[in-house]
This record gives sequence, C-alpha cells and structure tokens, in this order.
Amino acid sequence: MILGVRKGYWLLLALALMVVGAIVFAQVSPLFAVKGLAVAGPHAESFTSVLRNRLLLEDNLFQLDKQRILGEAMRQDDIGNIAFHFSWSGVINAEVNRFEPVALIGDREMAGIDRRGRMIPFDVEWGQVDLPILTGLKTRKLFEPPRDFRVMEVIAGLDSTRARMPAFYRQIAEVDFSDPTYLTVYLTSNTSRFLAVSRGFAQQMVKLYAVSGREDWCDGMVYNLAFDDVVIKERIKDKDGTDTDSDGT
Repeated sequence: MILGVRKGYWLLLALALMVVGAIVFAQVSPLFAVKGLAVAGPHAESFTSVLRNRLLLEDNLFQLDKQRILGEAMRQDDIGNIAFHFSWSGVINAEVNRFEPVALIGDREMAGIDRRGRMIPFDVEWGQVDLPILTGLKTRKLFEPPRDFRVMEVIAGLDSTRARMPAFYRQIAEVDFSDPTYLTVYLTSNTSRFLAVSRGFAQQMVKLYAVSGREDWCDGMVYNLAFDDVVIKERIKDKDGTDTDSDGT
C-alpha cells in the first residue's frame, strides 16, 4: 500500500515537472517568438506602423501583455474596434475598424454616435454621408452615451432602417429629443413632422416609409406614428396661426 502511494506521488511530481518544463520552454523557445504582424480591415495601411510600434517583434507569444497592447492601440482617436489573433506561426493578425457613426449629434460641437450609443470624435469624411442628426440631447463626454435613455432604442432603430431601407434612411434628416414624451422626426423631402416614441422605433420607421409612399401623402402635417394606425394630428401652423401652405387669400 505504501509503495503504491509513493509511486503515485512520484508520478504526480514527474507530471508537474513536465508541465513546468513545457511552460518554461514555450516562454524561451524561438519557436514561439513573434515573427510578424498582419493588419486587415478598412484603412489597414495607416494603422500598420502604429500597431507595429506597440508590438515588440521577437517577443514571445506567451509573454505578450495583450491588455497593454490593446489599451495603447485603442488610444488612437479613430480606432473604433480592434481584434488580435495570435497564431502558432508567430504572426499576429490584427483586424482594425474605425468608428462608424449611425447618426450625428448636433447640439454641441459636432460629434457622432455609434451603434453602441457612444459619442465619438467627428470625422470630416462623415460630411460626405447622409446621416441623421440627433438634437435636443443632454450630452456627456466623448466615448460615453448621452443621458437620455431613449437614445439606444433610437440608435438600434436607425441602424435597422439603414440595413433594411438604406435609401429611406438617407431621407431621415433629424430626430429631436427635446420633448420628454415624443420624439420628432424630420425628413429631407417633406415639411411634415412625425411624432414617435423610442420603443419600437424601427417599426415606426417602417410605417413612416409606407406613409411617405402613399398617394394621399400631405405636406406640412403632424403625423403620430406611435399608434397602430398612423394618426394625423393637425396641420402645422405658422406663428400667426395660419396653415404653413396658406397663400393668405
């Protein structure tokens, strides 16, 4: 019995030493040295040198401080997402994406907002893209979401609209958050106002798309999209109380 226990002890010790030896070998062997960096994704070329400066080639794959590398790389203002894949060949594959805005925020120095609800730095390239502008928001610092809880539902709805109806998405000019009850949506092609709520915003945009294609579509009206059927509330009035399309006769 004692002999059997001793054999088991020595077997466990031998296995432990083998594991420790394998770990030490992996950390010092040139077989596991970092031999290269491959960057993919939009604007990959401009980020290759940035990332290479942060990766000490010839370092060991098992000794790389992955959190430090990711943290330093993400300090680049225009990097929105980065993923590292470590291969046994010693080549580190990095996939880099810039921030992609779903909409702009227009109540402060212009910024964007991404699908995660984060405020992101403005890029002049966005000026060449038709993006809705969110107004009436109490904003925070960059990379933090605005205070209004409705933002995430609206962002998800806009993102869904962009994927399903890209041409119509480009017609959405503004979503105003000023009113605590209703959002007000404006289109580029119409002077009407469209009241919506944040819950089910994507479905309301589908209804708005359907309304915009109807023959009885009217300009200068207030439509409420929050009900099962689109409700026409009233005609928009000028400050003097006349209809917006009145010629004064």
